[in-house]
Amino acid sequence: MVGDTHCYIECTTYYNQEAHILYKQFLRGTMKLAQTTTHTLAIFAGGSLGTLVRCCVCLAVGLGFSNPIVILFINIIGSWVLGFVQTFLPAKHPLAQTFWGTGFCGAFTTYATFIGIVAVGAPSAVYAFGYALVSLIAGVMCSIHGRYMGKRLSACVFCRSLDKSSQDPKTCVHSQINSSAQKDRCVK
Repeated sequence: MVGDTHCYIECTTYYNQEAHILYKQFLRGTMKLAQTTTHTLAIFAGGSLGTLVRCCVCLAVGLGFSNPIVILFINIIGSWVLGFVQTFLPAKHPLAQTFWGTGFCGAFTTYATFIGIVAVGAPSAVYAFGYALVSLIAGVMCSIHGRYMGKRLSACVFCRSLDKSSQDPKTCVHSQINSSAQKDRCVK
């Protein structure tokens, strides 16, 4: 009888531990599912906004939705915004990065139309090569500039968010601010 009780207690303890582990795994899975759902909704919302803005730009310019100049302009602006978002929004805001980066910029830029223009719609191989080269160089340059501006602005936002009593150039020590002249500009 004593052995049966001991076995029952051990088995109950074992199953309680297993149930607790399964419950923790369930909660972890539920949290991952909620996070995935939230990020999916952020992509959807950002994508909807990006598509709307792209349509508004195309209508405002008045040259149509597949005009090569409009597509070039949209893709260059989208490259700048993506570069800006990558450095302005810190890694602790992944939902905002997902909304603006993957959602908004992914829908705003239209690289599928770019491929269509280069591969199918180009009147000659020289035009296609030139268009692709200009798009690539301008996109990379704007992305670099966007990253630079995002880095500078995030440094200033960081400094301004400090306690009011500590807003002097000596305490503005964000890692992205290198020189004392930048610190002075940031705090003013």
